[in-house]
This record gives sequence, C-alpha cells and structure tokens, in this order.
Amino acid sequence: MLKVLGILLLINVVYFANVDNNVDNKETLAAYSTTETKTVTKPNHYGIARYMCARSVEKLSTYGYEWDYFDGPSGNESFTATSSMLNGNAQAGDIVFNGTSVKFKNAFGTDKRKTFTCVYDKDTEALTFLNVH
Repeated sequence: MLKVLGILLLINVVYFANVDNNVDNKETLAAYSTTETKTVTKPNHYGIARYMCARSVEKLSTYGYEWDYFDGPSGNESFTATSSMLNGNAQAGDIVFNGTSVKFKNAFGTDKRKTFTCVYDKDTEALTFLNVH
C-alpha cells in the first residue's frame, strides 16, 4: 500500500512540475513574440530585370533563338544608368542591358546575331524600353 501511495505522490509531483514548466514557457514565448522584429527583403532587381529582358527578347523571335550564355544576357552586357540616356528612355538608376549575345533563327534555320537593348525601371519594376535589331 505504501508503494502505491509513493508512486501516486511521485506522479503528482512530476505532473505539477511539468504544468509549471509549460506556464513558464508560454510566458517566455509571449515575451519573445512581443519583441519580434520583422525584416523586409528588397527584391533582386538585377535578377528580375535580366529575366524580363531575356523573355521579352525571346518573344520577338518568330522561328527560334539561341543565347550565347546560359539563358539570357551576360553580366558584362548590363550596367546601371547614371543619368538620362538613350534619348531619354533610361533614367538614372535604371538597369540597362545592351549586347549581342542572342541569335535569331530565320525561316531557313540559319542564325543571325541581333543587337538588343532593354531598360528596367526599379521604381515601377517594369521594362520601360526594348529594342532588338
């Protein structure tokens, strides 16, 4: 009989110790959640601009295209505009891609290298100028 009472007493002590620990943990979690700071990540404008430029150039191809590099303009074909340029089509801070790393196929399957210019505005997050010739 004493063994049973001892076991029941031990169970009660362990149970109430766990309840107290859970209360402390909840209070601690509440304290952390009130001081939580949120970070806002800025978009990767270069990656977005490169993607939009490449896909826009590709859409202008009737019979197919081929990039010299993996899937778009290379890194040395881009720069950030420092002032108004390209007859006012690019403003300071815009990302500009200008190069010849794409070939368009014609109806006979031969490739012809094209020159392209894309201007991406970080403020509106859109292409503001596209020229392929």
